[in-house]
Amino acid sequence: MRYAMNICDLTKLDSVVRMCLITPVIGRKEVFVAERGMLDGHAVVLECDEKQARAIVQFLQEHFGGHRKMRAYVEGPRGGWKGVNLVGRAVQ
Repeated sequence: MRYAMNICDLTKLDSVVRMCLITPVIGRKEVFVAERGMLDGHAVVLECDEKQARAIVQFLQEHFGGHRKMRAYVEGPRGGWKGVNLVGRAVQ
């Protein structure tokens, strides 16, 4: 499974967090429209193994979510993307 993060939400993070966690895992910068009709509905795919991507998404949602929701998406078996919330789940 591939994971992606909402670009607009990522811009709300401190630049140090972005440089340490996000920049290393977005090599090709694969961007897609995750939420059609939304001005801030674009996402970037995390290009790393599934366990690392889940850990990054979970960390960002738990520590930076709060009132500033960190939207994340998971790719389904047929190529579609759906929103995912990993707060409080064990990274497997």
